[in-house]
Amino acid sequence: MKETAKKLKEILNLNGVVGVTLIKDEKYVPDGIETLENPLFYCVMLKKAASERKSFYAPAEVQSCPRGKAVLGMGDTPEFEKTGEFYINKSSAADTRAATRLVESVPRLKDVKGTLIQPLEDAKNPDVVLAFPTNARNAHELIHASIYQTGGSINAEFAAPYSFCGYTTARTYLNDEVSFAIPCGAAKKAVKMIGEEYTDEELIVTIPGQQINQVAENLTKLGSVKERMKAKTGE
Repeated sequence: MKETAKKLKEILNLNGVVGVTLIKDEKYVPDGIETLENPLFYCVMLKKAASERKSFYAPAEVQSCPRGKAVLGMGDTPEFEKTGEFYINKSSAADTRAATRLVESVPRLKDVKGTLIQPLEDAKNPDVVLAFPTNARNAHELIHASIYQTGGSINAEFAAPYSFCGYTTARTYLNDEVSFAIPCGAAKKAVKMIGEEYTDEELIVTIPGQQINQVAENLTKLGSVKERMKAKTGE
């Protein structure tokens, strides 16, 4: 994945690109991989891997966001979320009906033991690849590259919460398709605990792991990218 990561970073302005493998049996955690000890939200783990360029395995017990942990298939949905109380109390939903629909709509994984999170250049066969374009143009180019050979369109599906756990990681894994979303408020707040940030302009584009090499290659063929890169170099 080193060459693929290099292409992506040379062509796009990214705040990080990471590979995630969903571990369903811990015997498949590669030897020599550090096990994360300090509990963190999943969305914070992604930024940690990207900014520190470190690979680590995060078992269920260090997934400190109970909502994200449940969505990723490592625990039960918290009762306060099932009832909708959480989203009503934070004024994210008008009433119980709206709040419960918010909870029930999110894609959810099952039977996951933990997440192996790595900078893309160190990942071998990730299930999903999450890229964090710093602007809409780069996100558009990445999405365009994903349909360069097939045509068609990308379906958007996301809500205010669950941007990293549900509507990108889980959705891409379950549907085997590209997803994109906007970092949620909880992620923006939580990531500050490690001295990082998700900016207001930042987006999330998630690509099935088996497609990422081709998507990176397609980027080099897009007319809009060629034009932008030519202008950048002054040729």
